[in-house]
Amino acid sequence: AVVSTQSTGTTQDPPALSKKWDVSSFSSIKKRILFVTMCSFHFFSFVFSQLPYSYLASYNTDRDISTYWTGLILGASSVGHAVCCVFIAPIIVNRLSTRMLVVVCMIGQGCSVFLFAALDAVKDVTTYKILGLVSRYFCGTFSGVLNVTAFAAYVAIYPKHVATVTAIGEAVLNGAVAFGPFLGSLLYSASGFVAASVVPGSFIFLSTLAAFFLPNLNSKKRRDVGVRLKWRRLADP
Repeated sequence: AVVSTQSTGTTQDPPALSKKWDVSSFSSIKKRILFVTMCSFHFFSFVFSQLPYSYLASYNTDRDISTYWTGLILGASSVGHAVCCVFIAPIIVNRLSTRMLVVVCMIGQGCSVFLFAALDAVKDVTTYKILGLVSRYFCGTFSGVLNVTAFAAYVAIYPKHVATVTAIGEAVLNGAVAFGPFLGSLLYSASGFVAASVVPGSFIFLSTLAAFFLPNLNSKKRRDVGVRLKWRRLADP
């Protein structure tokens, strides 16, 4: 999605994502706390979506699931993430508050992780494949929404430092992509398939409590101040 501004005929700095997303009145400490909190949600969301990459192939081999299906199940997360970022996130991020988005995404991702853990109890191969695809797809979908929400929040907090906060966001994302498989391998080696999903899933639900301490940055008035996330704005002169 693209953050775009409409010309107002003035030389003032572009507004934050909306009047209620504007955190210019926040103290520097409060801004830093909010920024670090959003980075943390961003990081852990991607960590949890990357966990199975280190152990699913080994687990599926023991269950006589082909490498082809292992790749499809793992790739479903990326498909869900891409579809969400293109078609879903630009719409709902414009309409829901940051707090609501984070809570919904963390709960949704936690549910998808628990659904993935339930695969261990599934004996039918076809059911296993379907549930694997569905759980991974929705895990990617919710991480996609949180990804767009996080980058939108970064820009809202520091609108004059877009390049810097974008670079930090990319570092957070890629750090999570690197750490996720490592953590997954540790959990799988120590406790098995179920624990590798249940432990992080439980953490996701507990971390949702922290989201209620986020300022309720509401983006309802984004259009009124000329800033919004829309793909079609790419074609504008």
